[in-house]
Amino acid sequence: MTAPPLRSPPQALKLPPNRALVYHLSENYLLIQKHETMTPTSSFERVLDSVEALSVDEQEVLIQLVQRRLTERRREEIAANIAQARSDYQAGKVFRGTVEQVMNELRQ
Repeated sequence: MTAPPLRSPPQALKLPPNRALVYHLSENYLLIQKHETMTPTSSFERVLDSVEALSVDEQEVLIQLVQRRLTERRREEIAANIAQARSDYQAGKVFRGTVEQVMNELRQ
């Protein structure tokens, strides 16, 4: 006994480019279901995928480079904050005093 030929579902499916088709055989019909494909949706995910493709040695070098750049960025931010604080102090925008004096100033 041979199985009857498979029939396609009556409606046509239009899929966006980021979708995939999964075929199932059931009751002599070809069932088609839409499934999202695993595509990176953010630049962060794409970067992680790229890092995972690197060798362990390359990942370690990358970590060191990123840590150095973050350290340098923090130093630049601290230097900018110091420069702003000095400028504010010279312009008289800074209040100096005891805790009690500062609290009284804030209450006014």
